[in-house]
Amino acid sequence: MALSLRTLCFVSGYRFHNFLYPKLRLPYIQPTLSAKEVRDKARASSAVAGLFLAFLLALLAALATIEKKDVLDNVQPISCELAVIAAVGALLPYLALREQRKISAAHWEAKAWQEKEGRTVQERQQREKTLRTLHRALLALWFVLYIALFAAHRSEAALPRALALSGLLLVLGSLLFLISSVELYDTAGGLQKLENTEYHFHMASLASHCYLLGFSMGLVGFCLLLCIPHPRSGYYLSLGALVFLVAMTEAERELYNLGG
Repeated sequence: MALSLRTLCFVSGYRFHNFLYPKLRLPYIQPTLSAKEVRDKARASSAVAGLFLAFLLALLAALATIEKKDVLDNVQPISCELAVIAAVGALLPYLALREQRKISAAHWEAKAWQEKEGRTVQERQQREKTLRTLHRALLALWFVLYIALFAAHRSEAALPRALALSGLLLVLGSLLFLISSVELYDTAGGLQKLENTEYHFHMASLASHCYLLGFSMGLVGFCLLLCIPHPRSGYYLSLGALVFLVAMTEAERELYNLGG
């Protein structure tokens, strides 16, 4: 698999990455799924992703042109230590959101491993359980570290500036994911390989991963930008948004399991 595709699958936590090499294939049998249906769905989703991308660009434009540049002046860290805090403050929410995507990937990773190694169903289920436990432990770790980041520096007067910079970094990262999402949705809804269902499925599915991760990072980043006028409120809002996003994914996963 090309390095660029591997990288995109890794950073977005794409759950079907093991089905991309050495030959495109669907992760499950869907005899009624056609390439046309996937293209139609991708075109509709592209419009939604494009709207949020436009909103994010408008937000960045507003931050760049606001009178007296109050926002941009305040997100500049005053020391190397606070710059590191800003980077960690952006990295931990991203890792938590990505890890939540990887919990769903455990099933498909175990299935691909079973197919490749010729393992039994029992061995696959045990591997899936182990992977889910690992991803949930990492998710809990990122949350604990994110809480500790604020608690350990709550007396630091310049901390709001570092957290606001974290928010700006998350918004910029969100912008990259959304651009990738719109591009992939456009390709998935295009006319290339018209009857190749696997090709359009993976394009649309990878676009969906990029969109959800970009949307989530943008929401958390926007909350952290509120740390400039209201340090505690901005941080607690970002933590609440992070918990909400993770909880919604868990609810979606539970509904899927009930349906099965």
